[in-house]
Amino acid sequence: MKSHLDCYPCFLKQAVETGRLATDDEAVHWRILRETLARVEAFPRDRAPIGMGKEIQRIVRRLAGNPDPYREIKKAYNRKALDLLPLVESEIAASDNGTLAALRIIALGACRT
Repeated sequence: MKSHLDCYPCFLKQAVETGRLATDDEAVHWRILRETLARVEAFPRDRAPIGMGKEIQRIVRRLAGNPDPYREIKKAYNRKALDLLPLVESEIAASDNGTLAALRIIALGACRT
């Protein structure tokens, strides 16, 4: 897959959004954006966008000094999942076919993302 023209604004948006998750320091946000701009400018169009996405994540982590900008979001979603666990377990236990019930619940969760 190649990077298309529409990928490039998204690269910058990803840098800004992830930078804001990683730190509240606006000066760092600007450094992240400037470095991302330089990398985006040099990024070959024949490369897949995921390569630039990985590079943006490295830039943010390094400049913000935050190894996991998504940590709080992951914790919140894990708490929500754990809150639902008793309901899910009771649905599976009450089903005639626990495996099928579990698969349906998984599919339902995947549809909500």
